[in-house]
Amino acid sequence: MSDIDITLTVYNNEGFLYSTDEEEILTLELILSKLALKRVCVIVDSFLSRFILVLIFTMPNQDVAHSSRLNNVESTSPIVLLVEDNIELLGILQSVFLRHGFQVQAAASVEVALPFLLENSPDIVVCDVMLPGKSGYDLHRELRRNPEWYDIPFVFLTALSHPEDIARGKMSGCDDYVTKPFNPEELVAVVRGRISLSEHRRRMELLKLEGYRKRVLNTLSHEFRTPLVAIKAGAEILADREEMQVPEVKSLLEAIQRGGERLERLVNNFLLLQQVDMGQASHACETFRRRVSALILGETALNSFHLGRDGGVIHFLDELGESGLGILVDVYDLHITHALHHLLGNAVKFASGHGPIHFCIKEEGPNIVFSIRDFGPGLAEAHHQEAMDAFTQVDRETNEQQGAGLGLAVAKYFVEMNGGKLIFRRPEDGQGLEAIISFPKAL
Repeated sequence: MSDIDITLTVYNNEGFLYSTDEEEILTLELILSKLALKRVCVIVDSFLSRFILVLIFTMPNQDVAHSSRLNNVESTSPIVLLVEDNIELLGILQSVFLRHGFQVQAAASVEVALPFLLENSPDIVVCDVMLPGKSGYDLHRELRRNPEWYDIPFVFLTALSHPEDIARGKMSGCDDYVTKPFNPEELVAVVRGRISLSEHRRRMELLKLEGYRKRVLNTLSHEFRTPLVAIKAGAEILADREEMQVPEVKSLLEAIQRGGERLERLVNNFLLLQQVDMGQASHACETFRRRVSALILGETALNSFHLGRDGGVIHFLDELGESGLGILVDVYDLHITHALHHLLGNAVKFASGHGPIHFCIKEEGPNIVFSIRDFGPGLAEAHHQEAMDAFTQVDRETNEQQGAGLGLAVAKYFVEMNGGKLIFRRPEDGQGLEAIISFPKAL
């Protein structure tokens, strides 16, 4: 017996209870001694050169479902959902797949299988055709019409071996149709092949989608920016001409310039969000990230910030002192400058007529903090996180807001990509809002 692997699988009369290897059999014997065995089936699997011992005993109120894996199976291993109403065969199938490194979910009916799909989509489904209640065809149709499950490989494993049954099964659109009796090794090969093909198709779809998105990104970048340059440049040239200084004409030209600037911000934020989503921003961060003086980073952001036509006053507060130039952060400076520009722009926009903006750089423990505070209407704490979601604008129904709700999302992505954190905080005096970007000090 030394050359024969032994797998002991214990079932109740309705479902799986325990699966073990040879080392744990002694522990199981203590458990089994207290159970009322209904019958014992010893099945010799000549293909795997081992005994499979299926013990079936009575225990009420158990669902016909289980999920298990051997100790040496990683959580990243493929998941097989087995749907089979024959408990003995279910045990054999489970042992076969566990021994080959799969994780296994098993159910004896379609009704029990569906919750598994809702909780954790498997990599493949191996299903009998004839089941109590709904049939295997019903489960197959359920998967194919659900956008979350439609691409899960589906293999029928059935005793229906008549040519008409096989033809019907293959015409249903299943990925494979295996008849009983079957060779366990061949079934495992079929499952591995279908999973491999499915993963390859997904990779190809992602590559195709990425290529499409790159083409859209390049097209938008060119087709939006080119006319925007013409609109802005033309409006500026006209605005400088003496004959255009008539109040009505001047006001119209300023409106054109504001509209061009607004559209330019929208296009830029959209393109930046696409770069984040496609991984280009992350690659740039990894490539150009370096140690930068926090003070110089803040001063550069402020000096390059354009207040716009609505004006505003920004007070720069340096709390780092004489040692400020030597305090470094490890970031890609262009990302952080962009994030600070957007937060300054938001502060100016929402605090218009409510006093100056305070831009402060300071130390807080092991972190460097960039703080931008306004004295405007503020933002309720319940909306602090929501405001940083893409395509989200809080209270737009009551407060007119330009843009599409992309700027804060991009700023948050850039900050977190560089190892920082962006939060909103309600000042202690209750006036306005404080946006805080923090980074660990570079050692």
